[in-house]
Amino acid sequence: MGAVRIIGGRWRGRKLKFPNVGALRPTHDRIRET
Repeated sequence: MGAVRIIGGRWRGRKLKFPNVGALRPTHDRIRET
């Protein structure tokens, strides 16, 4: 199972868990849109 951390908004700092999906590639924190 994978997990991503919410980096902005109301839910910032929380982690979401999801099943492993080969085509899903989360964006690194440093690339986030400002």
